[in-house]
Amino acid sequence: MCMYGYCRISTKQQSIGRQIRNIKGSYDKAVIIQEVYTRTKQDRPEWNMVYF
Repeated sequence: MCMYGYCRISTKQQSIGRQIRNIKGSYDKAVIIQEVYTRTKQDRPEWNMVYF
């Protein structure tokens, strides 16, 4: 079974690295999906590619 972790930040002030470390700390083999600076967009291509 594959475990996915989804990390998304909306601004430059947020840290995607911290989110990744937190997920990997609990699920070290998780496949991380990440999106940067999506703001309030509903279209999230990385999320949609994996789940839909």
